[in-house]
Amino acid sequence: MVINKCSITIYNSYSAGLPPFNTVQFVRTVIHGCQWEDTVDRNPDTNGRSTISQTVTIIIPKNAKIPSGRKYIESKKYELLTNDNDNYWTLNAGTSNRTLIALGDIDREITTLYTITNLTRDYKCATVHGITDMLSSPVLPHIEVSGV
Repeated sequence: MVINKCSITIYNSYSAGLPPFNTVQFVRTVIHGCQWEDTVDRNPDTNGRSTISQTVTIIIPKNAKIPSGRKYIESKKYELLTNDNDNYWTLNAGTSNRTLIALGDIDREITTLYTITNLTRDYKCATVHGITDMLSSPVLPHIEVSGV
């Protein structure tokens, strides 16, 4: 299923406070004008059983509309931010602080009362597993995100 010109909501996590009292906080960024594509693959194993894998491909055009005005930065730079997380968004496919993307213009914040578990139950979501930066492409500058 391909959804063109959709909105997505990106949830970036970061550590707030000083150890040992630091907590994980989330910054929510809505982006309009993206493309979301779900793919379901059925692969037979040696016993004839099918294994199903679901993946998502998300295209974020360079000229996508971001109402908050946040700017994209690479995940390594985002992790170094101390008090400026509200001005930027990122895509992180690393093992810690992975980026969560929800389909749609979601107005819910992640808190102790509304958790990631609630978000993934209520909305179609994907965890970022791969990022292809095509922002300098002369034809269609974009970022391509693969997730599950």
